[in-house]
Amino acid sequence: MTTDIFTDKEAQKGEWYIDALAVSPRDWGKGIASRLMELAPKLAKKHGYKKVSLNVDLEKTRAQQLYLRKGFKTTNSMTIGDRVYDHMVKEV
Repeated sequence: MTTDIFTDKEAQKGEWYIDALAVSPRDWGKGIASRLMELAPKLAKKHGYKKVSLNVDLEKTRAQQLYLRKGFKTTNSMTIGDRVYDHMVKEV
């Protein structure tokens, strides 16, 4: 017997998916998230992927601005659980 706890689709086929990224508010502005977002495409490419993706909560405008600066583009919206997220993708 299996139990599906979470069955919503979070990424498209062929995408290297970033599930979570968090930085403590006391460390905002230190470039930590920026450095992590620079590393992700390198890891994806190393593993043979051509796209990196993530989902950002519509209320997280600070995070969304970072992802845009790092070259991610919103491709569509996704409903995960009971929330709607922007699905963002970067070609690597």
